[in-house]
Amino acid sequence: MLNTSNEISMSERMLFFNEAFKIIKDFAKIFEQRNMGELAMWTKVVESAVKTGEIKKNIPAEEIAGLFITQCDGVLLTHIDKKRSYTMVQKQWNNLYSLIKK
Repeated sequence: MLNTSNEISMSERMLFFNEAFKIIKDFAKIFEQRNMGELAMWTKVVESAVKTGEIKKNIPAEEIAGLFITQCDGVLLTHIDKKRSYTMVQKQWNNLYSLIKK
């Protein structure tokens, strides 16, 4: 993530999504499908880590997956500086992982 270039700003992205929801008929449906796909991929990763004994199984895999996704989205929305955002995401993911690992 740190090595991406020519990325649009977060404010431009937010404006795009706001307008897309208003203008594009199926945008909300497409966006929801994309989000569900991301949640499914993260859930598989978490389930695999539970099966190998890497992390605890006291929280449902889908909820742990959701925590990783929403934490990342929240950091990216609240930090303007891209490099700082990704550094914060990495730090918070590591902290979350330390809470759930065996």
